[in-house]
Amino acid sequence: MSDPLTCRDTTVLVSAARERTLTAAEIGGLKGHLDWCKRCQAAREQFEILFRSVERYLHGDTPEMKDRGSV
Repeated sequence: MSDPLTCRDTTVLVSAARERTLTAAEIGGLKGHLDWCKRCQAAREQFEILFRSVERYLHGDTPEMKDRGSV
């Protein structure tokens, strides 16, 4: 059995999941850690908000970009 994930490991995996498919072991470790770690649960939620905001910005789907009209 592998060592449990640390908060740092969890943060890396949450970010990595945006770029690649996690392995079954990574998903299991991540889920196991997130099941009990309130700080990492909050961090994951903050990452999701950040990632959605970045995606909207990159696609010009923000109020600031809409106010400008097309360039």
